[in-house]
Amino acid sequence: MEGGEGEEKKQQLVEGEKGGEEERPSRLKPPALGTNPWLVYSHGKRYRNQSFYDVSGGSYHLKSIPEMRNKLIWNCSYGWLILLHASKNATLSKTECDCSLLNPISMQNIKLPRMTNVVTSYVLLSRPPSDPNCYVICFPKSKQCVMFCKVGDVEWIEQELQDLGLRPDEEDYLGCVGTYDGQIHMLRSEKLFLVEIEDYHVTCTDLQIETPFKPQLRSCLDHVKSMVESSGELFLIFLFVFGRYFYHFEIMKLDSENKKWVSVQNLKDRAIFINLYGGPIASISTKEFSGLKENTIYFTSPEDRFLYHYNLEVKRVVICMPCPNVTQNWYQPMWFFP
Repeated sequence: MEGGEGEEKKQQLVEGEKGGEEERPSRLKPPALGTNPWLVYSHGKRYRNQSFYDVSGGSYHLKSIPEMRNKLIWNCSYGWLILLHASKNATLSKTECDCSLLNPISMQNIKLPRMTNVVTSYVLLSRPPSDPNCYVICFPKSKQCVMFCKVGDVEWIEQELQDLGLRPDEEDYLGCVGTYDGQIHMLRSEKLFLVEIEDYHVTCTDLQIETPFKPQLRSCLDHVKSMVESSGELFLIFLFVFGRYFYHFEIMKLDSENKKWVSVQNLKDRAIFINLYGGPIASISTKEFSGLKENTIYFTSPEDRFLYHYNLEVKRVVICMPCPNVTQNWYQPMWFFP
């Protein structure tokens, strides 16, 4: 589908209208989100409930927001939740499902095209939805393509990797995706690419960065990569899994001038937030939030309801249960950054 046909595939965004917020009982509205980082759980029968945990303040709030019922949080981007509409036993590998965007502060709700062949993916916004050049971009981990759409489109567009100049073979794999300097970056087969999209066409530029050194650690069962921008710099984070509750982190920073990754031993007054397998990540100054621990990585796992803190100086994991009310039918918690 060509970009010139864009007007033919627009639909009315009736869900984007607001109204009646003042009449809602507090249980049906999100908490006062402010600027704090939040951890959000969807849980209960058909995911009717949401628990919001204020990581800085240490409190949690039980809600049942109509716009979030029966939905799974796929990701958070530019202060918007990207939601998948759940059916019974729904997962992110479901064959087909509806998608939407929700701003938990303004409560604006925007319908997205139905997605078929949904697979475990990285998904994010290229820009805020108010920008006419905003695209929702999906990077499937097990498909050799990029999927995208604009707000108002009635279908997703797939662009094959071979059309992007990438080699779709067994040695090609998706490491992670993140934003840096307002642009999307992708680590694929240990190569760093700049991903740009314009007029319904994606381009990927190999930035010719030296392959990052990955430590070879014995007894490591798995490792996960994440990218995050912090204080105007791009960081690559390796999380090594040795077993349940046994983790180790290695961090590298992009040296753009010399086109290589360099090791980082201390985050100083920064805290980084990641999910163990996919999902949003961000970096926040602990000077602005007294309840956060400096030089610490906060992360979650899809296997449990815990919140993990990993201090880079002592190299030790601390585990807490942020929302003890979440006891059944819960889905992987996701970070939300207003």
